[in-house]
Amino acid sequence: MGLFDNLFGRKTNSEKINILGREYEANPDAMLYSQLGLDKYQLQDYVGSVIEFTKAINAQPSNQNFYLMRGTAYEDLGDDDSAEKDFCKTLEMMPNESIAAYRLGMVYYRKKNLDNAIKWLKIAFSNSSDLNLGMLKNNIIFVHKKVIAGNLGNFLIQQKKYEEGIQYLDYAIKLDSNYANPYMNKGIALAAIGQREEGTKYIKKAAELGETKAPAALHILNGILSGGVNSHQPNPLNIVDDPEMNRMHKLPNLIEDFANDIYNNYLIMAEQQGIMSLDQLIKLIAYYSIDLLIEYRNTPINILPSSIVENVKLQVLQAAQINFDIFNKPEVKNMLFDMIDKKIWDEDIVQETHSYMLRFE
Repeated sequence: MGLFDNLFGRKTNSEKINILGREYEANPDAMLYSQLGLDKYQLQDYVGSVIEFTKAINAQPSNQNFYLMRGTAYEDLGDDDSAEKDFCKTLEMMPNESIAAYRLGMVYYRKKNLDNAIKWLKIAFSNSSDLNLGMLKNNIIFVHKKVIAGNLGNFLIQQKKYEEGIQYLDYAIKLDSNYANPYMNKGIALAAIGQREEGTKYIKKAAELGETKAPAALHILNGILSGGVNSHQPNPLNIVDDPEMNRMHKLPNLIEDFANDIYNNYLIMAEQQGIMSLDQLIKLIAYYSIDLLIEYRNTPINILPSSIVENVKLQVLQAAQINFDIFNKPEVKNMLFDMIDKKIWDEDIVQETHSYMLRFE
């Protein structure tokens, strides 16, 4: 029998059931709906799962577990707003619920709210059991502590809190010495703080354990160590033209988002200074493009694949063409690309871009 088989089978009378060491009051109707929800979840029928868990909640709204499970189904549907509400409800009812805290943290991470992601993963880590549960797999009501520690370490490293992040990665490795992901992230962190040879060792270990991203990262680090990555001096954005990195890094279609940003920035500038010249408009869009590149580069390994440079240029151009017909003219497109291509190699371009973009905040 699986973990969920008849876990919530129909009871004739209210009673308590034990789930992973915790006791819950069993409402017969709610338990039946929950079992149906779990069955549909295992079949990846997440819509059906949400419907059944909602019935369980209506039958027994005092059981925080049902909100957790429905939130997880919402998460798998890609509905992070609904998932967030259910995880918050679970934590309102049981503040130390580690799985809800972990899943809420991951929702915030996907929403690019790294501070809240770290906050909730720390709560999850503190309340997660150190018990060895053997080969039990992550599922709707269980997440391994090594996964919590690994993601928490990764998020801290993204905030450049390297020492603290490495501590959590070491904890994940301690829990499972064959867990590839923390080796990969520790290697990247070590490389970011200048310990590139030591970082290479950890990334090699990650590759041996099957981490798919490790070979590309290893290739880049080897290039850095041999001094063969940068052909331009200075290279403030750490642009790298590497076939493997270019293959792995492609920008999703963000043209509509870029078009909205550009038009809003244009309105702000027009309000500040009145009519804009073509040169000023090109400058606005060029700095907007470079700001995107800086944001993409700001990862622990601090490298910008040349594929992303080209993706950003092309998508920003298409976004500009949505708002301003003049960017359909080849000579105007060339003026924009020439400005971007020149400025990305300027030594002070990061500070220059930040200063320019402050007017839109």
